[in-house]
Amino acid sequence: AISKGWNKFNNGISNLEFVSEYLPINSDLGRVSKLEEMSWQNRHDMYHIAIDALEDREYDKAQFHFQELLRNGINFLTKTHQQQIFKNLGLSHYYKNEFNTASEYFRIAMKLDSLDTDSMLKEVEIRQGQGDYNECADLLKSALRLTPSNPILYRQLGEVSELKGDVTYAIKAYSRALILEPKLIDARINLAHVYYNEGNDMMSIIKSLDK
Repeated sequence: AISKGWNKFNNGISNLEFVSEYLPINSDLGRVSKLEEMSWQNRHDMYHIAIDALEDREYDKAQFHFQELLRNGINFLTKTHQQQIFKNLGLSHYYKNEFNTASEYFRIAMKLDSLDTDSMLKEVEIRQGQGDYNECADLLKSALRLTPSNPILYRQLGEVSELKGDVTYAIKAYSRALILEPKLIDARINLAHVYYNEGNDMMSIIKSLDK
């Protein structure tokens, strides 16, 4: 039951696949004690309670159970689910406007999975709100080296570039996002906004020359 990730909320059928990480380190099934088995069962249940609490916007409850998991050990989870604990802790603090703590967890999640664009975009959003545009641009460019066909990353890079005052790069980023995903409405709106502002600036210059 432990090796298959049993939990009472799914009628004995877990959505976690069987992997070797479920087993205690340096042990086998024949050496798992009853106490260890109950501990594993409780921790597995705790994972699902934390996930459900986050989905129900019970952020304090979610944080409590995720932290309990970290204190008691998470080797029974897959590497992906281990990474999601840090990502979800980041989200729970983010939604409570505890941005510095959220940022710490997002950075851990990104180290565990460099392709986790969700955590990276939240980290960018936090840093963008703090005015750290250069760091935002660096994060996005690093992510694009790993996933060069992600239109959302280009859209966000365009927004950051616009905030930095680098209009030329913003236009390039928005345009690239639309090439990859023509239906990305916010990128199209942002691009139109940039061209509109550029047109107004040019008209101002022309009118000043006529005086």
